[in-house]
Amino acid sequence: MVRVSFIGNCVGSVRRHGLGVSASRYWTRLREQLYERCLGVRSSDIISLRELGLEHEERREHYPISVEHFRRMERFLRPRTRDEVFLDYGAGLGRVLVLAAMLPFKRVIGVELSPVLAKRARENLSRCERRFRCKSVQIVVADATAFEMPRDVTMIYFNNPFAGEILERVLNRIMVSHQQSPRSMRLVCDLPRESAFHNVIK
Repeated sequence: MVRVSFIGNCVGSVRRHGLGVSASRYWTRLREQLYERCLGVRSSDIISLRELGLEHEERREHYPISVEHFRRMERFLRPRTRDEVFLDYGAGLGRVLVLAAMLPFKRVIGVELSPVLAKRARENLSRCERRFRCKSVQIVVADATAFEMPRDVTMIYFNNPFAGEILERVLNRIMVSHQQSPRSMRLVCDLPRESAFHNVIK
């Protein structure tokens, strides 16, 4: 039954997107499954806000970045000094935290609104922490708009977690943190081609 369903999905994908695009997507998915199996983690699930009881027009569901995409961005993410601190807003199941912790950051921090996702993220982190180059990794369960960003954060990552007023309030907090403790900071955003995020972050 599963095999028939898989074949049907493949055929449908080829009809909609063409052979090249479909083959690329399935190859990427296979590589991610192998990568996660190697690490012993499970961070690829797409989880709706309804499932979490957190529905809100300005929040986005948990949708993990692809490992391949992260690798492409790695040259922008790689810390320039040993004192750099990485912060991920909307940590989800912790995939970005796992990948960031394999880079030589001083600290890696994830902010996640859902205690359910945070718990699963911590489980994922614990399964592969022996591979981390960064030895200080934490997940904070908090509303991003109320989270007081540590003054040593230098790298901030957004995977399109929210938009509108929520995003504006978070960006204001980032600016206040920078004013209180001037430092070099980088914001890295992984966004779809059309995103409400663009309207606020300009």
